[in-house]
Amino acid sequence: MRAEAAFAAGQLDQALQIGKPLDRAGESHRARWLRLRGRIAVQTDHATEAVRLLDAALRLFRSQGTRELAARTLLDLAMAYGRVEAHGEAVHYALQCENAIYAGDVVDRTLELRVLSLLASLFVTIGDLTSADLRIERAKQVAQDVADPRAVGNLYASLAIAREREGDLEAALNFARKSLAAYEQLGIPANVGSLWNTVGWIYVQRKQYGRAEDALKKAKAIALETKDARLGGYVLQSQAELALARGDLGEAVRLAEESINTADSSKRGRATSLLVRARAIAAARRPIPEIDRAFREAVNGLKPFGQHLVAHAYEAHFEALVQRGRHAEASQAAANAFAALRSALG
Repeated sequence: MRAEAAFAAGQLDQALQIGKPLDRAGESHRARWLRLRGRIAVQTDHATEAVRLLDAALRLFRSQGTRELAARTLLDLAMAYGRVEAHGEAVHYALQCENAIYAGDVVDRTLELRVLSLLASLFVTIGDLTSADLRIERAKQVAQDVADPRAVGNLYASLAIAREREGDLEAALNFARKSLAAYEQLGIPANVGSLWNTVGWIYVQRKQYGRAEDALKKAKAIALETKDARLGGYVLQSQAELALARGDLGEAVRLAEESINTADSSKRGRATSLLVRARAIAAARRPIPEIDRAFREAVNGLKPFGQHLVAHAYEAHFEALVQRGRHAEASQAAANAFAALRSALG
């Protein structure tokens, strides 16, 4: 209990030190200790290790018939798989947790809100906006009963991303601001930085470039202060999008490449930066073979993250080829986009 309290207070090293004697504990305490170590591993970006620990904890909880802790561990596993960008596995475990809640294995409205928010975010990521909207509507109802700022912040962040993907930029900005306020209240720098990046990205889409620049400066400052290279990679990508929107194409390519080459950038972040780079190269009217190569690299990078992103890359390639009068090649890019979109829709 002392170790879990230290974890809840954000004292991760202290939690590990307090709980170390539990390495030799019996099965009931060992299961909780494995889960706690797994949750700490998620927080410290050791997601592969987290999956191993949490899977072992889940097996022990199930063998003991401890259904509530098993359900909570399912959410932990979903979050761990999300960190390693194994989105299919993340959805699989989050759905199991959702089913456990509705089966009555655990009664906790805050946990339910967290699961619904995570599922909404995951479904947006893989392009299933219908399933995302179903969870969002359910989450809105649950949020009325929950006074947990972190859970509410997660919900609004999911809503912001979903509405941005649907093109409702006004609603996206409104939800992003609400999420930002919740995280600022909690004082969680990583989440605050991520939300400033989201706000900046939305302002880019709204063509409010001055406000976008201000928001991205705040996100970058937090990334540097906290030495969060993963966030820094995403901020560089958003800055590349801003430079591209302003027509500063050389700077857009430079920033996208810096994001791609950031050692701790996520794999998804690198892949989407490859697409920004390809779009900037095309806008700069570089030679056709260079444009084709850039989009080919982007498509290959995006394949592990869903056919909807692949379709988006082919669509951008199509537009670039049409602008250069390469209609035969553009027709093939359009066919590729259609095939990827059809695959994404099942």
